[in-house]
Amino acid sequence: MYSRFAVALLAALTLAAVACGGVTDPSKNKTDTFTGTLGVNGQQSYVFNASNSGEYAVTLNSLTPAPSSSIFVGLAIGQNTTGGCVPLQTNAFSTIGFQALSGPITPGSWCVVIFDVGTLTQNENFSVAISHP
Repeated sequence: MYSRFAVALLAALTLAAVACGGVTDPSKNKTDTFTGTLGVNGQQSYVFNASNSGEYAVTLNSLTPAPSSSIFVGLAIGQNTTGGCVPLQTNAFSTIGFQALSGPITPGSWCVVIFDVGTLTQNENFSVAISHP
């Protein structure tokens, strides 16, 4: 009897999740590209909306002029609030071409921040890709 109840409850919860948009398969994510210029000791932020639950991934696509191997920048993802971006995950050693941040995401207003961790000696143009549902 108990197992039938558990199966029925699980089926009802699954149906409810599907009816509310459910979880988006990461292969169906959309990708936003955030570009700009990062100054020495500076930061730039980008706001995006996730329409469903699923997974996100943030990748630093480029940093120019071509930096030396000792140049790193920080990337953070967080909740977008009226007070600004509240970081929830940070990677202070992001490198070009590698996924810097990833994890589960729920519907709502989110933000990504790129920042100098103290290694920039000049302004750098950047491109950051954000894959999300």
